[in-house]
Amino acid sequence: MFWIIDDFGVSALTPIQAEDIYELVTERHLRSSIIITSNRLGPQDWVALFRDPVMANSALDRLSHHAHSIMS
Repeated sequence: MFWIIDDFGVSALTPIQAEDIYELVTERHLRSSIIITSNRLGPQDWVALFRDPVMANSALDRLSHHAHSIMS
């Protein structure tokens, strides 16, 4: 099974939303796939969506490990 997160990053995350995304990514890391779509230029722009940059970078490290990025 995999998760799809569509239109990620439309607005900044609340602290609860940021923790939920972090937990989802951490729980599924190396176990299953996550597909994320976003209108932001790239994952490096996602750090600003989290209030805690350490949490953001940790989640992005896990997401980018073995990731396939398609930019159009």
